[in-house]
Amino acid sequence: MVSRLKWIILLPIINFFAALALFLTLLLLWVTSGHPRYKSNEATVVYISDVGAVNKPLFIGLGTTISILFVSTLAIDYLLRRKKRLRPMVRRKAEKPIALLSILFSVVAAVGLICLTIFDAFSHSTMHWTFAAIFFVGLAISGALNVTEIGLLHKDHPKSRQLRWSFRAKLIIIILAVISLILMAVLMGVCSKSPDKYNAQGQMNQTCNIEDSLSAVFEWAIAFLFSFYLATLVLDMLPYRLAMEDDISFDDGNDSGHANNSNSDMAQVNNPV
Repeated sequence: MVSRLKWIILLPIINFFAALALFLTLLLLWVTSGHPRYKSNEATVVYISDVGAVNKPLFIGLGTTISILFVSTLAIDYLLRRKKRLRPMVRRKAEKPIALLSILFSVVAAVGLICLTIFDAFSHSTMHWTFAAIFFVGLAISGALNVTEIGLLHKDHPKSRQLRWSFRAKLIIIILAVISLILMAVLMGVCSKSPDKYNAQGQMNQTCNIEDSLSAVFEWAIAFLFSFYLATLVLDMLPYRLAMEDDISFDDGNDSGHANNSNSDMAQVNNPV
């Protein structure tokens, strides 16, 4: 039944724009407010978590929507490949567990994202950053598995430009996101236990201000990289549009599809997309 629902292609599109809207709105709210420091001991550049804490209804509402659509998109992608409405898995023993694990860790990431929006950085600092770590790690693992899955699918269907570009885009985004996550964590931890982090007035010293500001910049970068990663899921679903329009089922192990129309005598349709 899932393979017959035409609106499915809209899910990753809506999710991409929801994520982009959330992060851009939070950024614009902070910029247009005059770059405020919400607490006197904050750095010049604040974390996206802090802006989200100040705009909690927006943060929770769109964060929850993004989480649900993220998991749903990966699950539907898996089902459509099994129904051959997207290019199917040929090496099922390798590709199936990778796809299922990617979905599982997307659930972990989704739970982390929802909880970090509920337990904000000001009122529940420890819980917030714990759930943020769960989100980051879950997303990194899910993304790495998804990249692996798409890479294997491209080997199964080497003529597919869509799979090739999806693999390249995902790989670049995941690498940049992991680098940003490492730098964010390192910079955040450098001054966290320093006895000289704050002066007598409770303000952050210049060195720690620079390091915390850079850490915040990398958190913003991860947020926007996540948005672009969601855009690659749109790319993964594009062949489904062709499959629905022409009633095509994709073959195992090559880049052609078979029309399912009874009057077509199973005519092959070339499809290098």
